[in-house]
Amino acid sequence: MPRVASGSGKAEAGLRHASLPRTSQQRSGDFAEQRALRLLQQRGWRLLSRQWRCRWGELDLVASKR
Repeated sequence: MPRVASGSGKAEAGLRHASLPRTSQQRSGDFAEQRALRLLQQRGWRLLSRQWRCRWGELDLVASKR
């Protein structure tokens, strides 16, 4: 799934390709997102979606209380 860099305004610049290495900032963000998901799941939340996009932006995690 393509990933748009926040604040870039250019979809092509932020596309995630398997051949491109992740930056340290992207890896740090991925790690923090994974930790947040783990915490939510431990507290009874269920993941509905990741990187949910609409015309106004993106939500990294969408979750619902079980």
